[in-house]
Amino acid sequence: MSYDAVFNCIKKFVELEEIVISPYPNLPFGLKIIDKEKDYIIFFYDTNTMQVIYLFKDAEDCLFRNNLQVYAKRA
Repeated sequence: MSYDAVFNCIKKFVELEEIVISPYPNLPFGLKIIDKEKDYIIFFYDTNTMQVIYLFKDAEDCLFRNNLQVYAKRA
């Protein structure tokens, strides 16, 4: 179920033909999506909230859920 939720979220963001999907085992059900410009998004399933969370390259300190920023790590 959790990988299904992550994959369904990924399909909303990217054209599957133009990316590379690789496992991201540091996070639960994590997948790293890399495009041809080497930009990436990391998607994972938050088992506490039962929602897909994602973060972007160069914004690793910010987590997003449903297009809303849900957490920002303070410096």
